[in-house]
Amino acid sequence: EGPSLILGSICIIAIALAMVRWLNWDSFGLYWAAQATVTTSRPPCQRLLLTGALVGCQGAVFAGMQCVMLLFARSLVLTNPLQAADWMCPEDDTMAVIVGRALIAISAIVGVVLFALSANGHFLGQDYMMRRVSKALQMDFSALDPDGDGWVRWDAAFSVLPTTLGIWVDWWNVKAFLINQRAVVYASELRDHQPCTHCGEHHSPHEKIMRA
Repeated sequence: EGPSLILGSICIIAIALAMVRWLNWDSFGLYWAAQATVTTSRPPCQRLLLTGALVGCQGAVFAGMQCVMLLFARSLVLTNPLQAADWMCPEDDTMAVIVGRALIAISAIVGVVLFALSANGHFLGQDYMMRRVSKALQMDFSALDPDGDGWVRWDAAFSVLPTTLGIWVDWWNVKAFLINQRAVVYASELRDHQPCTHCGEHHSPHEKIMRA
């Protein structure tokens, strides 16, 4: 039981890290912005081909992260201290069980806290979080974190609550999820030269960024 619990805690840590990165890399927002750019800047045949490819990639990412979320939820079952199990190993692994249960409980708590912070947008746009995806895509996302200091944004508390209900408030979740900043930066980096029909500025559609 002890080695199994230790292995389970390692799995929870790996799954939590993957989940946090996915939530803060905003892959869906980038895909929606790319689709909007393709729609206004490509001829019909290329538009259909690229839109299909983007939708396929978006579906693959969604399916993969659903599997990760399911694995994380199933892994939390191992943290139940009252769960009884019969193990066939004849050796005494009491210390391994104690270490394993302590490690898996700490991993689960840290994972849930990181998930809650990520869901509320506390890490969204931070330079250390976007550095790898910025390098991979050859895009500059520094405008999402203009000050460049700090590890957590504390102006995004409980922003997931109105978002879950489909309510958008300018000073609350719109500000927390950087809706306008993401729309402007994505349009600039994707070279979307089509101005907005309402304000005349260059930005990706806000409704698509909200949907992401």
